[in-house]
Amino acid sequence: MKDLGAVKYLLGFEVFRSKEGILLSQRKYALELIRDTSRGGAKPVATPMEQRLKFTTVEYDEVLGTKKGSQQIENEVLGTENGVFQWLIQRLPYLTHTRSDIMYVVHHLSLFLQHPKRSHLEAAMRIFKYVKKTSGQRILLRSSGYVQLEAYCDANCGSCLMARRSITGYCIKICGSLVS
Repeated sequence: MKDLGAVKYLLGFEVFRSKEGILLSQRKYALELIRDTSRGGAKPVATPMEQRLKFTTVEYDEVLGTKKGSQQIENEVLGTENGVFQWLIQRLPYLTHTRSDIMYVVHHLSLFLQHPKRSHLEAAMRIFKYVKKTSGQRILLRSSGYVQLEAYCDANCGSCLMARRSITGYCIKICGSLVS
C-alpha cells in the first residue's frame, strides 16, 4: 500500500478540509455537464423548476382530452429528441449527492423517460441553467463532537395529477449536515 496523503478528489467529488468539517463539491462535474449539453452560453436561472408546474404523460393528456387540441398534443411529443432527454436525465442523479435542491425535479422528470414531452425536455434544460448559476454550491459535513439527528417531512396531498397520490419530501441531518 502507498499513502497518497489527504484526499482532494475522489469519484467526482472535490474534498476540502477545514476546522468546521469536510466540504464536498461536485463543481467540476457540474461544469462538465454544462459543457457537454452546450448550455455554456445559456442565461442562468434562479430556481431549478418553475413554480406550480405540473407534468403529465402524453397518454394522460389524450385520455383526459385536455383543452389543447390534438395537433398541440402531437407537437408536444418528442420525436428524435427523445434520446437527448434520456441522456440529460441519466447524468443528473449523480449530481444530487451534493445538490439536494435539484433532487425533486430530477426524480420527477425521471418518471417520464419512456415517453417524454417537449415540456419535460424544457424542464430538464432549466435544471442545467440553474446548475450553471449555482455550480459552486457545496455541502458541509460538520465535525462537531455532539451527534444530533434531525428529520423533517412534508406531504402535498393529492398533487400528482395522474394518480392523485400525495408527494412527500423529507430531509435528514446529522450534526446539522444534510445526509439524505
